[in-house]
Amino acid sequence: MKDAKKKILVVEDDELVRVVLEKKLEQEEYEVLAVASGKEAVEKIRQIEFDLVLTDLKLEDITGLDVLEEVKKVFPDTVVIMLTGHGSMTTAIEAMSKGAFFYLNKPCPDEELKITIRRGLEKRKAAQELRQINEVLVKKSMEILEANNKLEETLNQLRATQNQLIRAEKMASLGQLLSGIAHEINNPLAGVMGYAQLLLKDPEVQERVRDGLEKINKEANRINKIIQNLLLFTQTARPTMRPINLNKVLESALELRKYSLTANNILVTKHLAPELPDTLGDFYQLQQAFLNMIDNAEEAVQGVQGQKGLYLRSEVISKLPLDQVLLHLPLPFILITLADNGSGIPEAHLKKIFDPFFTSKEVGKGMGLGLSVTYGIIEGHGGKIEVASQVGHGTSFLVELPLTPKMT
Repeated sequence: MKDAKKKILVVEDDELVRVVLEKKLEQEEYEVLAVASGKEAVEKIRQIEFDLVLTDLKLEDITGLDVLEEVKKVFPDTVVIMLTGHGSMTTAIEAMSKGAFFYLNKPCPDEELKITIRRGLEKRKAAQELRQINEVLVKKSMEILEANNKLEETLNQLRATQNQLIRAEKMASLGQLLSGIAHEINNPLAGVMGYAQLLLKDPEVQERVRDGLEKINKEANRINKIIQNLLLFTQTARPTMRPINLNKVLESALELRKYSLTANNILVTKHLAPELPDTLGDFYQLQQAFLNMIDNAEEAVQGVQGQKGLYLRSEVISKLPLDQVLLHLPLPFILITLADNGSGIPEAHLKKIFDPFFTSKEVGKGMGLGLSVTYGIIEGHGGKIEVASQVGHGTSFLVELPLTPKMT
């Protein structure tokens, strides 16, 4: 297929020179439009994209430099060659600085004019091809960047799903084991407690024996409480979903811990969204989840020198940066933040914080089930829980709960 003819605009106020140039260029198989004034040239330039403009510097109305400026403003890739019979080095430099491709003195030999025009058109073609290549490169770079972002988001989702599956499998196996152990202990324990209580009611039992029976009963009750915690941990009952307000859940949890928080001189700061929408949830399960987190915060601030603090915030998240959307629950969701200014959690412990039986407390001061139960409750409500901590600066629990939860 034959290439389309290149369009050339000739701007020359000398009629004889204009006609001669037009004929010569047409013989070279260019599509030529010749005009006699700068203003007419500007009008044509605004209507048609020329491949090359050949203009005299000295025109009757405006200068060739004005024509040059208009060309570069409208079509920057169009090649401009200046012609003049009164050239000077200063004028040539000015023309080149404004974007002229070349500067020729009149009369110009035919061969020099042909070569200059050909080179100018080759330059235009190269510039256009380079621009096209750059546009393709930019487009491909954006596609690669977008693909990388999607891949990273997908990998994050896969890691999260993998962790959930691993945890679910571990919890299921552990739940079966614990349930079996709890029931095996529970049966003989019930007998021990029953006989101890029966003997304590016997008025003929000696005082020394009675003291021993009371100790047996006390320790048996402690074992029973541990067993109940184990059974609570292994429960797989789905939450009873009803319309609830999470602010009320938080307030009720704080009320239950009010005495302890006051006794330990812990300042509670609340920023609860005044019109937090209701969601579906199990009031008492979520209350237990937040109680566990509050209890954890109370423990964490015990060694604080100065004011001990607990911070609670509720809010609706309806917007997120694009690169963060896939890392959170579907929008909109409710975010609950519970933070303390306590000792913080070492980085090595953060990954284990929700594992069952993981605890940094002394032996006998906790089984390490509270946060694991909390994790299960939040997950059972279709939510997410994460923890951020810095040793010496405190810990923050971030709980995301959907406005329309999918029960798991």
